[in-house]
Amino acid sequence: MKVAVTCDSILERDHSTSLLETILAAYPEADVYTLAHVPGKVLGPVESRRIHSSFLSHLVKDKRDLAKYSFWIPSAAKKLFIPCSVDLVIDVSNGLSHGISRCEKSKSMTYIYGLALPQGHWAALPFRDALVRWSRGQLLAKKFAVASSQGLGQELGLPNIPVIAPSFELGEFPLSPEHREFLPGKRDFWAIHALGLSSRQAINLVRVLENLGEKAIFAGPDHHLTKAKEPLGEDYFFGQRCDGELGPFLASGRGAIDLSRSPFPTFALKALALGRPVVVADNPVNRSLLRPLGVAFTGIEDTPNAIKGILGLQVPADKLRAQAMRFPPLKFKSEIIRAAQQV
Repeated sequence: MKVAVTCDSILERDHSTSLLETILAAYPEADVYTLAHVPGKVLGPVESRRIHSSFLSHLVKDKRDLAKYSFWIPSAAKKLFIPCSVDLVIDVSNGLSHGISRCEKSKSMTYIYGLALPQGHWAALPFRDALVRWSRGQLLAKKFAVASSQGLGQELGLPNIPVIAPSFELGEFPLSPEHREFLPGKRDFWAIHALGLSSRQAINLVRVLENLGEKAIFAGPDHHLTKAKEPLGEDYFFGQRCDGELGPFLASGRGAIDLSRSPFPTFALKALALGRPVVVADNPVNRSLLRPLGVAFTGIEDTPNAIKGILGLQVPADKLRAQAMRFPPLKFKSEIIRAAQQV
């Protein structure tokens, strides 16, 4: 059986990349179809496959560029055709790749990881609503789709859609004593995920923690927080780091705060794996994937109360880590294979 696997783009490594790699491991001969690919941007087994991409690959170098040209995405997806020689197409879609055209004779299974459509560039704003409508329309046309969480199914208006929870790799996040020695004055700060915050919200969070006698350091992509860096200073920003650096950093903190809207709470799970409590955005996705033990669900306005509740929490580190152990890669791989066999 000839298999093809699709993904939105191959421009940078994120959590969906690890899911793509896990699925490709189950289908060693599968080609990859993607809307945009820059060779060498994502190191690992994906680059060893034959990769077919659209004309957008000639226009973009990163996801910010993809957002800039997002008005071309429906056209690019239509022109990137998966031939009839392919028996099975497996989409690993974050809102786009399930729209790649394919032969009607080919069977398809769409794994909807999320609806994180391209953003981060002003040029994308006028076309966002049209892109959302296109993405949802393409999804509703699929005969067999699976969501990454019950919460995502609710947000899509598909409460009865089958669910396969994503996998989470624990490798760089062991519960070990040496991680607690990474920074001087260990456990004296809160690690805040920079994504999903405006500069004003970031500054307000810092002030809230200061009023509680706590310190804040932002981690992750922070190019959108330029106006916050000016009054706060660079010491408040750890930046985007690989997991090998992020693990010791999170282990050195008191806990983590992630108010971003993500298809899968990877930042929170990394902290939980290291025995640290977390404050996360209160939304259906997080509620369906995380349990309340060591987790406070909150909106941006009620964050101070959530932090106060976590500060008084005393839960053994191994019980917090158990939350992150609920998503083993082998389980994800076997469930995807089983679902594909049902198409």
